[in-house]
Amino acid sequence: NHNITIVSGLAYGIDICAHTNSLENNNETMAVLANGFDFIYPRYHRNIAHKIANKGLLISEHSLGTSPQKAFFPKRNRIIAGITDATIIVESNKKGGAMITARMANDYNRDVFAFPGEIQNPLKAGCNQLIQENKAHLITSCSDFLNFMNWNTDLIKKDIPKKTEKLNNIEVRLFNIISKNDGPVKVNKIKLLSGLSIKETQTILFSLELKGLINPGPGQTFWA
Repeated sequence: NHNITIVSGLAYGIDICAHTNSLENNNETMAVLANGFDFIYPRYHRNIAHKIANKGLLISEHSLGTSPQKAFFPKRNRIIAGITDATIIVESNKKGGAMITARMANDYNRDVFAFPGEIQNPLKAGCNQLIQENKAHLITSCSDFLNFMNWNTDLIKKDIPKKTEKLNNIEVRLFNIISKNDGPVKVNKIKLLSGLSIKETQTILFSLELKGLINPGPGQTFWA
């Protein structure tokens, strides 16, 4: 709904969640590979890669026959940082690949954003460090990001009909959890009731918010 193209690296975790949700919501997505086009890695993501090739774009600086190598993964992050207007770090430890992307995005004078998390969670340590060092803007919702970038925030309207017929089963599950409550629902409660991980929960919530079906509230809450 906001004409945003999601760019990521086709890896496990946040990468594949971003690509999959973009495809399911008919949004454009691009995947930057760390190998040749004939060596899709991980192999489990081949079907998603084919869908991206048909509906989006696969990018690689490597020739055919180039297999994935460890050094190629951090190197390709410079492409992700360079071709995007902004970088969003959902989770990363202090030495994660996402931190390389964030550093390069800062070097390129791109905007960097990060979702904060529990200080005891090592997968949030990188996000918290970026925020603490003023190398990333703190965001807790899609609206935070859109408002900061000033990207078509007028499209987020409270009177948009809540059409759920195009949602997948997991999105419907989370939407129902939120919509059946009279007030805002905390993210941790949504996670508990849905049975999803916190990473999966945040990804789906971000998708629902982009569609205008839910709204962020104070204290990491959402309402419909």
